[in-house]
Amino acid sequence: MLIFNILLGLVIYGTSIYYLFFDNATLLVKDIASFLFVLLGIINILWNYKKHTKKDKLVNVFVFLGLLFGFFGDIMLNKLFLVGGVLFTVGHLFYIVAFLVVQEFSIKDFAISLITIGITLVIVFMPKELNFASYLPIVAIYAMIIAVMFAKAICNVVFAKQKSIQSILMLVGAILFYFSDAMLMIYNFGVFNPIYFKLCILTYYPAQILFAISMAKYKN
Repeated sequence: MLIFNILLGLVIYGTSIYYLFFDNATLLVKDIASFLFVLLGIINILWNYKKHTKKDKLVNVFVFLGLLFGFFGDIMLNKLFLVGGVLFTVGHLFYIVAFLVVQEFSIKDFAISLITIGITLVIVFMPKELNFASYLPIVAIYAMIIAVMFAKAICNVVFAKQKSIQSILMLVGAILFYFSDAMLMIYNFGVFNPIYFKLCILTYYPAQILFAISMAKYKN
């Protein structure tokens, strides 16, 4: 199953690269790449389904919903940016719930979340080059939510009694997602340099691929 995950993950990433660097590629190519990470998630849910515990199944439901809303967010982002942003926000909330099922909430989660929220808001609002205009409240809410997601992913690895492959995959995915969103923010609200959009896509798809792969049943 690991080999299959790697191969399909490479196909998804290759499709996203084709969209970025080939002039004849349309948005449909990007949408196909997004659909494929949803498909990868479904396959990992069903593979060895009977061996999954009730907790595994609950985590997988919320991760899958995160993937699904990410897919819909991808489709809408280029048509109705605000709607796409809302869909991604909901997706992040589902990821947070999944992380909470993996490891229940603790005071450490709260403390790390406050730190990541503070750092994120500074990163978002300090640069004078960024102009959010009427999107300011929405960006602030989105930034805080992804900061909490990032914080919980960190806590699930750093403060875990027994580190799991699943939590490590989720943490790397969260790091990539955090970076990807930062690049998209710079591109949309500040420096309209295509390099930032490319960096967004190049880190976004590996993040979703890792979330999808995390749903498989692994031996720690």
